[in-house]
Amino acid sequence: MFKQSIALFRARNDSTLAKAVAADIIVDGAIGRFGWPITLAKFWMCVALLASILLAALLLWLGLAGHWAFWFPSVIPLGLSYLILRLWRGINLGLDRVSSLAKSQLKNLKT
Repeated sequence: MFKQSIALFRARNDSTLAKAVAADIIVDGAIGRFGWPITLAKFWMCVALLASILLAALLLWLGLAGHWAFWFPSVIPLGLSYLILRLWRGINLGLDRVSSLAKSQLKNLKT
């Protein structure tokens, strides 16, 4: 948002740059408005990530304090944490790709 404000300030005398910045703001606003289910999913992924990290830490602590066999079940929450992080990265890459495709299509329509 800060970058967009600076770009708008720089584009105050250049109409083509102002059109490009406005198109970018419109695309980002539309993706932000319709991206609330993704935001909700990311919230629950964050909750699950924190819970799995706490469970893995508990199991590792039990393994250190008690018997080493308690370490083995910590692989499951650690694997779940890895899966959540990969899914989060994929969602971010997908949003970036959709945003760049929409911006490029909008630029193609203007020419």
